Amino acid sequence: MIACGTYTNHPNVIWTNEAKLMLCDVYGDPPALEDLHTWWTTYGG
Repeated sequence: MIACGTYTNHPNVIWTNEAKLMLCDVYGDPPALEDLHTWWTTYGG
């Protein structure tokens, strides 16, 4: 499961990996939430 949003004006992505029993949360300074989501599709999924 993945959720996207903003926190203190920074893009934020949070997701779970049930097979590994992990909860991950990242945020950063890219100019748009779409950029962080693109990062997630490459490195986080």
